[in-house]
Amino acid sequence: MAKTNIQAEAARWSAIAGTAIHESRAALVRGLCALGFAVPPSEANFVLVPVGNGAAFRAKLLPSGFVVRDCASFGLPEHVRIAVPRREQVAP
Repeated sequence: MAKTNIQAEAARWSAIAGTAIHESRAALVRGLCALGFAVPPSEANFVLVPVGNGAAFRAKLLPSGFVVRDCASFGLPEHVRIAVPRREQVAP
């Protein structure tokens, strides 16, 4: 019985987290597109964005509190990977 309750609670929280990630990712993508970036579709908890010079872009974005990685080590030096932020970090 207790295991069933734990599984149900885990499923509930998973659904809540999935919704939050989806909403925040959508807001992040809207903002990036409004700034002129072409953002490929993503279902992950990050977006991959072509920015020109990934290392320079990362250096400029980090102070704003975003989690961003340049993708040179993936063979994509002109891209960054931006983690989906918490809801309160992105406008709806």
